[in-house]
Amino acid sequence: MASLRRHRMETVTLLASFGLQATLSVIWTLCAIVLMIEGNKSGQQPIWISGAALISLVVIKLFLVELGNSGGVAELSRLLS
Repeated sequence: MASLRRHRMETVTLLASFGLQATLSVIWTLCAIVLMIEGNKSGQQPIWISGAALISLVVIKLFLVELGNSGGVAELSRLLS
């Protein structure tokens, strides 16, 4: 039981890691760009839309996870209002 708790705490710590979150954002963005370029070159709209959806997820993740951890969402919403 203690091992399971330790594992959960390590997982939470890892997910809260700025380095991991930044790396995920960069990797997802690069994958999205590749999808959008390939979709555009091949004329396959569903592939391009998949890339655009992935970019949208990255932007949402940036607002919710990365800015949320630093209190930036509150500052940004105050600035925009």
